[in-house]
Amino acid sequence: MTPKQHYEQLLLEKHKDRYPIISSTTPNKYWPSALEMPKISKATHLEKCIKEFVEMLGFQCSKITTSGTYVAGKKTVGVTTSLGTSSSGGGGRYIPGGSTKGVADLILTVYGLKLDCEIKYSKGDKQRDTQVKYQSAVEKAGGFYMIAKNFDDFYRQFMDFLELPQVILMKQFNK
Repeated sequence: MTPKQHYEQLLLEKHKDRYPIISSTTPNKYWPSALEMPKISKATHLEKCIKEFVEMLGFQCSKITTSGTYVAGKKTVGVTTSLGTSSSGGGGRYIPGGSTKGVADLILTVYGLKLDCEIKYSKGDKQRDTQVKYQSAVEKAGGFYMIAKNFDDFYRQFMDFLELPQVILMKQFNK
């Protein structure tokens, strides 16, 4: 089974009550788009796809955002631009978030084990120094870390992760 087929099989299971007439033998051309793997054209699409896949398998996944909070500048009354609209008197700014520098994009919990997943979708997208340090700290502490470039890459690494002795042991422990 391909990663795409596995994803769509899980979608079918998830929505079997909503689409009772559709079965796994129904040709794909008759499936509603809700039962198809979404098109992935940027990193945020890949993150969403991975998160949904992991959750459909019954595990937990959190998207981590480290950008901080944007605070807009104050609006100045009576100031007009050449287009006739009010202009803000002060520029906005970001207030840094409290997240650990370099933290992975997705944090998965699988049978009680934490797996960090960094998304590097673009060809030139490489880990920053803070991300390399974070990965090193996670692995030094006995944690698991992966870098996913596309869904097939994630799927292969995730299936390999599920076969690790520690994961198998925790799966049996959690039954």
